Amino acid sequence: MEKISYLNGRVICEVKDNGCHEVISHKQGANGYPQIRYNGIASTIHRVVYMFEILGVLKLDGTMDICHTCDNRKCCNTEHLFSGTRQDNVSDMVEKGRNSTGKKHGDTCRGEIQGNSKLTEIEVKLIRLKYELGKRKCDLAEEYNVSHKLIRNIINYKTWTHV
Repeated sequence: MEKISYLNGRVICEVKDNGCHEVISHKQGANGYPQIRYNGIASTIHRVVYMFEILGVLKLDGTMDICHTCDNRKCCNTEHLFSGTRQDNVSDMVEKGRNSTGKKHGDTCRGEIQGNSKLTEIEVKLIRLKYELGKRKCDLAEEYNVSHKLIRNIINYKTWTHV
């Protein structure tokens, strides 16, 4: 895999088939963006790279966001980055369905895929079927080792609505 560097070799990236330059030299922060401390200033790598490569100066005054056309938080390819207001960034997110109610978010963060689930989709289907066949909610809660409230929400399609 081809590698490329930014900021005088301080940031090392792998060039992916889609053109993304994914940072491999720095860890991701809690928000999923690789972080860097440059001249005593902490920021995201894609922001610092964009500022130096495109603007020629590090300007972290909070007046602009540096957005990804590729939606890859690890990418710092300046051809995939653009500057905009916070509203521009939010509008881009909504248009691409990456907001919490958007299609992309819903497909990746539902049910057993999202990581905190105690049940699988098959178990949810079985719970609904067993309830229809007469099994009591409290017995289902005990059988699946979950709360009575969760069973009630599953049966009433308040949770696991995609199943």
